[in-house]
Amino acid sequence: MTLGHDSRFAFRNLPMAVDLMDCDSVWHRQVLNVAIADGLGNYRGAGFGAAHQVTFIVASPVPPHQACKLRVWQMAGEQGDSLVGINNVGIVVTPLEKIEK
Repeated sequence: MTLGHDSRFAFRNLPMAVDLMDCDSVWHRQVLNVAIADGLGNYRGAGFGAAHQVTFIVASPVPPHQACKLRVWQMAGEQGDSLVGINNVGIVVTPLEKIEK
C-alpha cells in the first residue's frame, strides 16, 4: 500500500485498518499504525519538498484465490475524522513470483 501526504498532515502516525475478504466471504482484519514521521518529526518515505510517499506491506503472500475483496479505512485516532494532508492512498499488487525471489 502507498500513502501520499504533504506537510499539512500534522501527526506522526495514521491508524488504519485493512479488511481482506477471502472467497468464502470470511473477513480478515489487519490493524496498522502507519508511521508517517519519526520521533523528531522527519517525514518517512520518498519525496521532495512538501510531497512524500510512504510504502508498506499489508499482507504477504496472498494467493489470488484467497482474496476476493479488500477494504481500507481510517481508524479513529488523535486526528479525528480529518485527513488534511493525506493526498492519496493506493493499493499495489505484486505477483507472488516476485516476492518469493
